[in-house]
Amino acid sequence: MNQKNSIGAQDLLTLRIITASMTAGPTFFLAFVLFQQTQNVDKTPPADASIIPILTGLSVLLAIVFNILTPFILKKTTASYRSQNMPPLRIIQSNLIIRLALAEGSALLGLVCMFLAAMQGFREMYIWVNLLPLAILYYTVLTNFPNKQVIENKMKHLD
Repeated sequence: MNQKNSIGAQDLLTLRIITASMTAGPTFFLAFVLFQQTQNVDKTPPADASIIPILTGLSVLLAIVFNILTPFILKKTTASYRSQNMPPLRIIQSNLIIRLALAEGSALLGLVCMFLAAMQGFREMYIWVNLLPLAILYYTVLTNFPNKQVIENKMKHLD
């Protein structure tokens, strides 16, 4: 493989740190939300908890829409970056950040919905649907986790 399409250890570490840091926030927030779920077991639901189902639907809808739109967004940004003669590694890094940010945003919204439900004593079973966006984030991380071979293949396709 030529030097142009190879990735150094420092660049690979940078991509891995980006991936880990964008996953850590929702993961720690999940731990906090689960703790809150156990603390408010005896609360009775408030008279008006109508915002919880709305946020749940919005969270799942955003996760699905972002998952569908991500390839189109990445295609557009890649074309824009290539027209600016950006190095392939920076294009891959930018695309990774965009992909993870979209997944992270909907995951955090789902977790905020779960947090609000926990704080209000909302105990409907469908509240766990809010973990779907977080599962999509984890799937995105697992399928796009940067390793040398994957990044070099992506760089080759960008040339």
